[in-house]
Amino acid sequence: MENWRLSGLPICLLQVQGLNMAKDKSSLWQSIFVRLLVPLIAGLILVSFWLQSMVLGTVEDFLEKHMHEKMDWMTSNVFEICSRNLNDFLLITSGAYINHSIVRARTLSEIEDYFDSHQLSGIIVSQEKAILAHDLPVEKHALLSKSSEISTITTIPMAESEYITSKISFEPWQWDIIVLQDKNYYESMLSQVRNFYWGVVGILSAGVVFIMLLVVVNVSRPLSLIISRIKNEEPPDYHGVSEFTYLSGAIDRMMKSIRSKNEFISSLFDALSAVVLVVDKHGRISMVNNYLCILSGYKREEIVGRMIWEVLPRRKSKIIKQLFKGHRAGATVNGEAMSIVTKDRSKIEVLWHCRHIQDKESDLEWIIYTGSDVSKLKQIERSLEKERMLIYSLFESSPLAQMVVDKDGKVLDVNEQFVELTGYEIKELFELDTWLTAIISNRTDFNGIVNDWHNAAAGSRVARQVQIKDKLGNSKKVEFSFSLLPDGRLISFLVDMTEKELQEEENRRMERELHQARKMEAMGVLAGGVAHDFNNILQAISVQAQALDSRTFDKDGLKKSLQKIDSLISRGISIIKRILTFSRKVAPELSVLDVNELIKQEIGLLRHALPKMIEIRSNLKPGISKVRIDKHQIELVLMNMVNNARDAIKDSGEIIVSTKELDVEDGSSEYRDVTPGRYIAMSIADTGEGMDQKVMERIFDPFYTTKEIGRGTGLGLPTVFGIIKNHGGYIFCKSTPGKGAEFTMLLPAHESADEELFEIENKGEEVSLSGKETLLIVDDEDDIREITMEMFESHGYIVVGAASGEEAIEIFKSKKVDFILMDLGMPGMGGEKCARKILEMDSQAKIIIASGYMDHPMAKDPEKFGLVDFIAKPFQVKVVLEKIRAVFD
Repeated sequence: MENWRLSGLPICLLQVQGLNMAKDKSSLWQSIFVRLLVPLIAGLILVSFWLQSMVLGTVEDFLEKHMHEKMDWMTSNVFEICSRNLNDFLLITSGAYINHSIVRARTLSEIEDYFDSHQLSGIIVSQEKAILAHDLPVEKHALLSKSSEISTITTIPMAESEYITSKISFEPWQWDIIVLQDKNYYESMLSQVRNFYWGVVGILSAGVVFIMLLVVVNVSRPLSLIISRIKNEEPPDYHGVSEFTYLSGAIDRMMKSIRSKNEFISSLFDALSAVVLVVDKHGRISMVNNYLCILSGYKREEIVGRMIWEVLPRRKSKIIKQLFKGHRAGATVNGEAMSIVTKDRSKIEVLWHCRHIQDKESDLEWIIYTGSDVSKLKQIERSLEKERMLIYSLFESSPLAQMVVDKDGKVLDVNEQFVELTGYEIKELFELDTWLTAIISNRTDFNGIVNDWHNAAAGSRVARQVQIKDKLGNSKKVEFSFSLLPDGRLISFLVDMTEKELQEEENRRMERELHQARKMEAMGVLAGGVAHDFNNILQAISVQAQALDSRTFDKDGLKKSLQKIDSLISRGISIIKRILTFSRKVAPELSVLDVNELIKQEIGLLRHALPKMIEIRSNLKPGISKVRIDKHQIELVLMNMVNNARDAIKDSGEIIVSTKELDVEDGSSEYRDVTPGRYIAMSIADTGEGMDQKVMERIFDPFYTTKEIGRGTGLGLPTVFGIIKNHGGYIFCKSTPGKGAEFTMLLPAHESADEELFEIENKGEEVSLSGKETLLIVDDEDDIREITMEMFESHGYIVVGAASGEEAIEIFKSKKVDFILMDLGMPGMGGEKCARKILEMDSQAKIIIASGYMDHPMAKDPEKFGLVDFIAKPFQVKVVLEKIRAVFD
């Protein structure tokens, strides 16, 4: 009975008594049926025998009396017959002679008829001789002839029967008339009375049995059903006799109420954050709460039934037994510490309380132990003591001079540093203001320190620098500060500012040197990387220039050398763009693309640049959303990632480029710090050497590379990082040494449906780039301006040059100019102001800015400033010509 076991002591006592009552009721001799039946049967038997003794005795007496009266009556009738006949004889004889014998014969005849009609036996004796014997055995004649031996009415045995006899004498004739009545005649009557009586008794008994059956059906059986269900702790649920139905419902409601209270008490019992043990008078544990099970590690059934001294330390079992006897005697416990032994044999210290409860009526006795786990409190006490010792040791060993003062200004303690700084020991310090008077000569400083002390006592934290003199008379600059402690005391810190100022100056010097060293290191890394690449480019250009100088100027050779020079210049431009892209100073030219189509096209180009032992394949999810990206920058990303994967594969392997579409939810464990939304995931995985955690932590650092000298600049992955971040995306890397690496880039999916898909460029028929318009070339670099003018003139344009913004404005005022190509960074007013001035003069002026300042606002949004476009230096003249023709054609 789980509920009973957890429902608290009062309910426990009640239910134990209820169980005993139920056990008594289950006894046969205590059932209602037996309690009703036995008294009824016993009463019926007693009444039957009493009635038998009373009624049958009365009947027998009545019959006896009746028989005697009847015998007297019948004897009198016989006598009357004799007397009548005699009288008749006397009357008759007075008138005529009648024989006396005839009269007597007639009298005997009438008597015999009378005997016969009344079922009587009889005998008439005259002088001891039977003159008439009716219905008597012959052997009894002689007996009855002696009439003198027969009293008036008596009973005599005869022929296995008994006869009631009555004797009367008729003196005139000297007759002794004896009348006999067979006693069986009366016995049959008595037997009928007895049968009637026992019939009545049987009917009454049947009535009693019937009544008992009714009791069984209508009382005992319903009660048995109700009691049996109560024994099984089930609701009575009886429906039948209205009274018992009501009783069943009342008991059901009571049981539900008790069960509800039991559950509440059980829940409360188990919810207590304290140990609760209920022990019987023998010391056996009857109930425990859940907290003890959690605390000890035992299950409830492993504790219940054990003796209390078995869950406490065995070495104290004798003491516990003695204590338990005292508890049974009524001794109370309020806060006695005693450990309990857990399942893993560890000990938990508990603070115990005890209460003794006894029910004298049921002889039930309980001792309730409650306890609180104080092991943590003890641990906290020990920790606090350790912390106190630690704080005191810190106080003593602190490099700062410290002094503890109460609110009244009494110095309570100082540390060694205080003694070292001031020269005063604790025994020399009594009152704060007295000591301050001794060490501070400046009255303003003294008053300020005293005010700080009082302000700190009010809760403020203050500090002040003053000049003091130590015990030896040495002058020192000291910072006084006061702080209020939680217990109301004040602690004062004294800092020697002379040493501190020197230390701070030294720290500032070292910080400047460290900052300068880091700057030089960064500049060295940047300069080394850029110088390395540009030295290679300049070396190649130098070789081509020397070759041009030494060879004959055949057309094919000259064209080939010029193409190589142009290729090297493009490489230098690419390096500059990568540096700018890495620094995120180039705004992407965004278009809506199908990234799958872009990857397919790029893989087709990259496949030819890979060794034959390295296979590149794609796993592209069809039907994914479009992305808004810069086509050329994403191509650069793919190229860098594939090149890195190629370099990571030593001999043979494969590179897998895959895409998928996913929704990133808030708090995603896989993609942390990613803004929730829909993304296109582009992954490049390889089967190369992989990276360890140390390398992965630096892969996006600029100019950091694990490749040998000459194979890497350390700008590839930083460039990729800058491009992806510039597109509002994220990049993740997973790698294990020896198992390859996988880079995943998340790009925001494009939701808008009103923009057309960017079409991959296809080369068409070449169009003419020549024209006859007037172009104004504005650049402060003479070499760049002159060669640019020559290139445009070779295409038929009328070209005018200007070395400054001011000169360009004068030319624009004096001549008709159709198109302007202008540098941004020039002496004087510069390109920006010049362009603004020209546009103020003519808002339809067509201007292209060509500059290396890629982070300039004009570079990010040229149309906002009224420009045709912004082109990054160095540029190809062909690109400018295409833009010019796009404007005019």
